[in-house]
Amino acid sequence: MSCAPRGNLLKLLVAVIFSLVTSCLLIISCGFPVVHEFLFRFWFQDERLPQISGVLRFTLYYLLLRLMETSTLVRLPPLQAPELWETTIPKFRKVEPVLEILVPIRYITSRRLKLVRNLTRLGYVMSALGFCGQIGPILAGVGTFVLEGVSQAFIPDSHRWYVPTWTVLALMLCHCVDKLSVDSFLATHFFGESYPFLTPPPTSLLRTKLGQKIVLVYSMSTLFFGKAHILMHLKIP
Repeated sequence: MSCAPRGNLLKLLVAVIFSLVTSCLLIISCGFPVVHEFLFRFWFQDERLPQISGVLRFTLYYLLLRLMETSTLVRLPPLQAPELWETTIPKFRKVEPVLEILVPIRYITSRRLKLVRNLTRLGYVMSALGFCGQIGPILAGVGTFVLEGVSQAFIPDSHRWYVPTWTVLALMLCHCVDKLSVDSFLATHFFGESYPFLTPPPTSLLRTKLGQKIVLVYSMSTLFFGKAHILMHLKIP
């Protein structure tokens, strides 16, 4: 095993240990009824957050796809990962550490990345139209994560694509079926209540506001830590 995979594995181990310790502290604190009620309402029942449905769903996925596809405001959008990989000398090709752990770099080719990109585009279109329930958001989220893991490795130290990528991932937890969706149309006019993608189970996370809350918290934390990083490295003469 080379030094790079060992280093990535060590980073993953540290992250897992940190997550376990944080989870244990959180579980202990949840033993107090007041804390438990506050955390539950904060993550799952925040009525101030909008439901991702109808026009908002279509607009959100359309704008995210345009941003990921042909953004002229920032360089190297994730959906250009196949071209980046194809035009880079093999010995200089690399991916993000987390992606390298999940998918060894020897299995990554420009042809496979193009397949992932096509499936990701299909996921965005399905999600915008509200077709096949959570299959579209899962295709869009997982595909964007893989492509961003490749394209981000070609960008100098930057967090420019973190928020859009994790927004798409968090949207996998949002129920996107409503009266303006294709699923609703098919269920109403053709399949009735037997249509499998119409309504999630009563206990499903899709019925909560967890996805929207993750987007909000992650966006604000990225903004905060990005500014903190600038202040920490700011040199005042």
